[in-house]
Amino acid sequence: IERNPIAPGRGSTTARAAFDRRTTHVHDVQADPEYTYGSRQVDPMRTLLAIPMLRADELLGVITIYRLEVRPFTDSQIALMETFADQAAIAIENARLLTELQTKNADLTEALEQQTATAEILRVISSSPTDEQPVFEAIVESARRLCDATFSVVFLTETGQLTLEAVRGVDAAGIAALQQAYPRPIGRDTTSGRAILDRRVVHLEDSRLDPEYTHPLRDTIALRSILSVPILREELPIGAISVWRGEPRPFTDKQISLLQTFTEQAVIAIGNVRLFRELEARNSELRVALEQQTATSELLKVIGRSTFDLQPVFETLAENAVRLCQAERAFIFRFDGELLRVVATFNASPELIAFVEQHPVPPGRGSGTARAALERRTIHIHDIQTDPEYTYGVGQIDPIRTVLAIPMLRANELLGVIIIYRDEVQPFTDSQITLMETFADQAAIAIENARLLSELQAKNADLTEALDQQTATAEILRVISSSPTDVLPVFDTIARNARRLCEAGSAQVITYDGELMHLQSLDNTSAETGDALQRVFPMAPSSQSAAGRAILTGQPVHIPDVREDRDYDIGAVVATGLRSVLSVPMLREGSPIGTVNVHMWTTPRAFSDKQIALLQTFADQAVIAIENVRLFKELEARNHDLTEALEQQTATSEILRVISRSQTDVQPVFDTIARNARRLCNGDSASVLRLDGQLIHLEAVDNASAEGAEALRNAYPSSVSQGSASGRAILSGQAIDIPDVLEDPDYVLTGLRGAGLRSV
Repeated sequence: IERNPIAPGRGSTTARAAFDRRTTHVHDVQADPEYTYGSRQVDPMRTLLAIPMLRADELLGVITIYRLEVRPFTDSQIALMETFADQAAIAIENARLLTELQTKNADLTEALEQQTATAEILRVISSSPTDEQPVFEAIVESARRLCDATFSVVFLTETGQLTLEAVRGVDAAGIAALQQAYPRPIGRDTTSGRAILDRRVVHLEDSRLDPEYTHPLRDTIALRSILSVPILREELPIGAISVWRGEPRPFTDKQISLLQTFTEQAVIAIGNVRLFRELEARNSELRVALEQQTATSELLKVIGRSTFDLQPVFETLAENAVRLCQAERAFIFRFDGELLRVVATFNASPELIAFVEQHPVPPGRGSGTARAALERRTIHIHDIQTDPEYTYGVGQIDPIRTVLAIPMLRANELLGVIIIYRDEVQPFTDSQITLMETFADQAAIAIENARLLSELQAKNADLTEALDQQTATAEILRVISSSPTDVLPVFDTIARNARRLCEAGSAQVITYDGELMHLQSLDNTSAETGDALQRVFPMAPSSQSAAGRAILTGQPVHIPDVREDRDYDIGAVVATGLRSVLSVPMLREGSPIGTVNVHMWTTPRAFSDKQIALLQTFADQAVIAIENVRLFKELEARNHDLTEALEQQTATSEILRVISRSQTDVQPVFDTIARNARRLCNGDSASVLRLDGQLIHLEAVDNASAEGAEALRNAYPSSVSQGSASGRAILSGQAIDIPDVLEDPDYVLTGLRGAGLRSV
């Protein structure tokens, strides 16, 4: 089969399933004239079944099974194989998506590392406007690390020679040797010299195989694989960056590209220093503007990198605010709706930070922060000691004098306040105030972006979770709606879905009656395990079982391995191979009424948080089903009571109507009473008896048999005694109920007993 891969077509079941995109079932290949695949020569196959694995009608593969005898597969076996094919397609798609995600994550990780290194160099560039050396040091450090090199070097050109500017990865002896070898003439004996002369990247996989490479230190510090990239400014070479490895191992294209980026940054650094020195010599105001632009760009980069985490933004902002505005300290506050609480500081002592944290600021007039929050505008206090409204106690810890507070606003909604101050009376300049207002605007943008992204992420997570739960619970809800008077179909559906979605070996639904737990539904893949689970019920809740603990605590109980749980002691199920169990209680108004359980057999496997949450949803649905059935039965009972009351009221009304119509004759009334009494009391017959003072007379009878009517007429009139129900009622003045006259020794109306009377 490996030597003869199959193309979609008609020559085999596998080929047909692939070609037709549907299940192919060949009862006997020997009777199939189209079947030409040669595997029959190796194995005497007869009946074959092939199922395509599809993703949106895209063919992923085929599953083929066969028998060596003519025995077609059943519909259930075909359906099972189609289910397997669907599951395999899902697995293939999941694997593809996971592989793509891992690739993307690897690329993103590498890109992030490179971006971080680039940003670090940019930060060094921005913080070293008059000195290239920190930039070169940062470049060689990042180049050696990210290019997985042994050594890294930055060279510059000076009057036809290469000068060593920065090096990493070389020990003290190596550095001494390099310093001895440089400066040296720019020539083809070194890769750096070639890169400068040719103005292109030079990459030697093994310097020992290059006859031109005669660097005197090649063997001293093991220069084998070498990569050199020229530093070009306006197409003119001004230096080179080189990375070396002590063994022959070529550099990748990405590493070459990264080193080219570093050379561009080196050019930027060199150019920045040159321009800065020129501009500083000419105009200090332009220098301040450049610093502010660099700081703003850095803050924007931090905002771009910190989409969810605002702390780096605030910390970068506070640091740059102090540096660029020549302030002593900076504080950033967030508004929680009532108070302003500090979230970031720069250059503040622990005592000062502790005081500000312990004394959040309400909007008001007592400080620059409070005022900026109250008025929603920039507050500039030149000297707080001459401001009678300034009462905030921080001045007792720090000798604050000049204060600048800027509110962070979103459509006039207060988000927070940025405050910087000086310990001397020295008002901030207009450009510094403008810069701080720009910082406040950028911080507001970052806060809003973080809020929007967090909301979007939360909504996406909620939608994904809701979709999963909706898919899992839809069937249960349908069963609940279609079974308002019986919870067992709901329990069966919950058990089946719980086992399937939790990938468990078995699942069960248990109810609790206040004393014992009863097994109501069980779904499992093994008769042996199912029998073991059924035998232990009913049982009282205790810590010896997961369900018992869930009942006793009202909390989910998760036992990853029952053999490691000293309290778990249901020997029958442990002996059968139970390893992991999850039990979630069904709670009605906080009281346990049962549990939903899932199990793993033979091999322990913990259940995930999502599976626990799903089982809790199933438990809630079980409670809903139980409650629905209870309410339905209560409603049914109420309807029955209302119907009975209506019938009784109707009968009473009928009797009253007869009374009103028969004012001179009571017989119609007695007849109506007898008829309604028999019907409403569900009796076989009814009679009305009257006492004339001494004897009881029969006045009316309804639905009595001929024999019964005769027996009644013979029994009355009778005297008042304990020998009859009517006599007892007259004597006691109370209702008399004789469940069985044959069991009542005092009952003496033998004629009625003989006619079949039992209850009266």
